[in-house]
Amino acid sequence: MEENFQIDEELTDFLDHFSTQSKDIVRKKEHFEWIAKHPWMRVGEADSESKKYYFSSIAKSFNYFGFKLYDNEKFSAFCLVKERDKNVSICYIYAGKKDKPMLAEYILDWAINQNYNTIFSMDKIISRHLEKKKRNFILIREVRRPYLLPKEMDISSGNFQFGDSDVVFT
Repeated sequence: MEENFQIDEELTDFLDHFSTQSKDIVRKKEHFEWIAKHPWMRVGEADSESKKYYFSSIAKSFNYFGFKLYDNEKFSAFCLVKERDKNVSICYIYAGKKDKPMLAEYILDWAINQNYNTIFSMDKIISRHLEKKKRNFILIREVRRPYLLPKEMDISSGNFQFGDSDVVFT
């Protein structure tokens, strides 16, 4: 497992290949470069203006982490995680079903080692695995996020990822 959020040639090739293997919407390198280059959050202490708003643009900590999973030295999965004020959101996961439990276990161990408080995951396989491996001090509960989609389009909410909403930015 490699922890690093760099949009390199290896990640670009992986995303291109994964998009041919998956029915999910797979974001390209430019999408991730834009996220990294234009964060919506500033790191610092809340000022009087930001305290007026529930959705502040200031956080005590705000970071992106990319996890690359290798199987027999072959890049097999990628996950983009956002940390804000000790809360972790799993924004994008490009992995087959067999790789997701290993990613979930790694992210859980990593979050515990970093003393993070919460892990948000909307991926059912990841969430089920986190629930199986949960520690006594981690709360697991199901949260539903319904999507409104046009009937005319052949698309389901399963094609989208948690990061396709504002969660990747805030």
